[in-house]
Amino acid sequence: MKLTILGLRAALVCLGLAALAVQILLPNGSGEVVADLPEVAHLRWPYVVAAILAIVCFQVVLVMMWRLTGLVARGEIFNRGSLPLVNTIIGACGVAAVLCLGVTADMLWVENIGGPPMVLALNGAFGICVTGALLMIVMRGLLVTAIANHDELTEVI
Repeated sequence: MKLTILGLRAALVCLGLAALAVQILLPNGSGEVVADLPEVAHLRWPYVVAAILAIVCFQVVLVMMWRLTGLVARGEIFNRGSLPLVNTIIGACGVAAVLCLGVTADMLWVENIGGPPMVLALNGAFGICVTGALLMIVMRGLLVTAIANHDELTEVI
């Protein structure tokens, strides 16, 4: 189990560093896009802010996953203290989904820009966010049941 937790935490660190790198490089990359496509210059900063906020949501999920793995490693996952962590993951996925949906709606119906690859990418990101939230809602229900069973067993013993 320790090796699994160590591998999971190593993956979380790598994902967190990659997300941080994207956050740092995003403003410069958007500047290059604006240089090539000056007609969308007015969208640079709103879309950069939306992207950075979506990445912050991802980083929040990573931190909550780190804390959950700590609870698993200590054998404390089946207590009520783990539920706020799961709720935070659900909330972060929901916020990221709303950001994806908002940018997609703005691109398609307000600005009338973005080709099929961009729309597919944003819809894919939206789908991933919603799926993550729904999966965590199911997992939260299982965790609530497991906590109740754990508490019941503790009382019997």
